[in-house]
Amino acid sequence: MDRVYLAQAAPWFEVWGVWPDQDPGKSEVDVRDVADVRESPTRIPAHWAAKPYMGTNGGMGGALFALVFRDGRRMTVRGGDAHDFVDYPEGYGPSDIVDIDCYLDRSSPHTTLPSFSWCLFD
Repeated sequence: MDRVYLAQAAPWFEVWGVWPDQDPGKSEVDVRDVADVRESPTRIPAHWAAKPYMGTNGGMGGALFALVFRDGRRMTVRGGDAHDFVDYPEGYGPSDIVDIDCYLDRSSPHTTLPSFSWCLFD
């Protein structure tokens, strides 16, 4: 299963204030169903993914940023507070990112971020 955030339950609840199964906007994977954990092929590499969390102009409760690829192509995405996973364009992947532009016009054409799930553990 791709696009799953693993997080400790108590600190997660302190931030979000509601359990995933109590929020219709969230999806959850039961940690007891996890047999193996691997890096997601759709995750933005950690050193780039941190940049949008430092502040974007996406508005309250969201982010707007552009992935900049090595050939100059840009993919602008808009999503919520959790934005580590994207649907890469055909032929592109995490290793093709050379920058993330967080200073965009809010009216920029964009794609939305894919859905994801939470997996909480103690």
